[in-house]
Amino acid sequence: MGRRGKRHHPLRDAPPGISYRDEEGTIHTTAEAPRIDDLDIIPSPFLTGAIPLLDHTGRFRYDVALMETNRGCPYKCSFCYWGGAVGQRMRDFSRERLRAELDIFGYHQVPTVVLCDSNFGMRKPDAEFVEDLVRTREKYGFPRSLETSWAKNKSRTFRNIIRRMKAEGFQSSFTVALQTLDDTALRDMGRSNMRLNEWKELATWLAAEGLDAYAELIWGAPGETVDSFLTGYDRLSEHVSRIAVYPLLLLPNTDYAENREEHGFVTVRGDNDDFEYVLANRTVTVAENTTMQRFMFWARTMSENMYFRHIWVPLRELAGLTQSAVLLILSDWFQDSADPAVADLLGHGRQFTDSGLVVGSLHKLYADPRFAPVFRRWWDEAILPKVPERHRPLLNEIFRYDNATRPIYRGAGAEDAEVRSIDGLPHYVRGGLRFQYAMPHVLDAIRAGRPFDDEPSPVELTLAHRVGFDDYLDNHELATYYAGRCLGIR
Repeated sequence: MGRRGKRHHPLRDAPPGISYRDEEGTIHTTAEAPRIDDLDIIPSPFLTGAIPLLDHTGRFRYDVALMETNRGCPYKCSFCYWGGAVGQRMRDFSRERLRAELDIFGYHQVPTVVLCDSNFGMRKPDAEFVEDLVRTREKYGFPRSLETSWAKNKSRTFRNIIRRMKAEGFQSSFTVALQTLDDTALRDMGRSNMRLNEWKELATWLAAEGLDAYAELIWGAPGETVDSFLTGYDRLSEHVSRIAVYPLLLLPNTDYAENREEHGFVTVRGDNDDFEYVLANRTVTVAENTTMQRFMFWARTMSENMYFRHIWVPLRELAGLTQSAVLLILSDWFQDSADPAVADLLGHGRQFTDSGLVVGSLHKLYADPRFAPVFRRWWDEAILPKVPERHRPLLNEIFRYDNATRPIYRGAGAEDAEVRSIDGLPHYVRGGLRFQYAMPHVLDAIRAGRPFDDEPSPVELTLAHRVGFDDYLDNHELATYYAGRCLGIR
């Protein structure tokens, strides 16, 4: 009797682009699937009604509208699969389709459009999209703001787009996506050929245009050390105090993952994760990484998510305290605190600074009245003794101003405020707020390096806080719109 042949696996002749295990557990992968060239053959979830846009009252049911204008990425960064997957090729959705989607969002009064593109602002179709965005708002009064991952290399097209948006009153947060300032780490990341060395000029230009900017860094890249990272962080903070610091995650199919031995990665994977947390690499020990995880927590809550907005530059200019030094002082002081509220804030010893911990802690910071006196004690015990005595009264008032202009969460602190419409949006307006110095004029002078009168000169301020911060607490790009701004001074 002849031997029965090996059974043909049903997925062996499957379409390209899938992986499967056979009966013996061996993994097989079919040929790579070709990329879609004509993106318009992909049905629009908005134009087809596949995604319900309205709630039971007929209002737009989401915080923002997410759109794609193109797919692909022109770069191949070692930590990211986006560019590695598609190479240099960029593919666009048609202008007609995007116009139709924008028309739906404008009609339903969507305040913010967020683009899921990799590098918006460097190509002609991007400028065309902004023109169509402007036309949509002229027709409906919405959208009011645009958020996206801005192009790493800021070209003339980018600057023209920004000027056009500013002229039309569109809000946006502009990203200086550096990831690291260390040359060795940049080379290993595959980013050394980008024109990132122009970031200082870009930050200065954005500030001169009166536009909000924030920067991105990644901690844990091979070639980086604690000292080099903090040095880069402080160099960056001299131009952009709002810095997002994210931990390096080892993602599947990236250059870092494929060459993990070369980089000396030590990692751990969560039970439900498809990525790995980096514990150490060839230039960072586990102990150093633990210290930096704590630093990242405070950098993300205090700087990226702007719990403090105004103290950074005055502390650097008047007390010689760099932004990283202030955050490390904060980390050490809270680490030594026996207050049970602090343990709750820090996640009871969680080892990794992930977004879940940051978001949960932000809710506690804003909702729990125990934290205001805790931060006051930190300020009095750990910061003021390091400040020259002549500057302490002014810095105390800046600390008060930082607290007064923090976004209003769940109406706390706005019980006596008037709700007034400003630019068509509801705001809490509070008047008669007394300060011993002419905020925000003194702050503007310190940031610009101009002389200012450091003698007390009491004033009364009127502050306006946009209503609705509760929905955007965990979105640092949109939360900035809810910070208090000065309407009047006398």
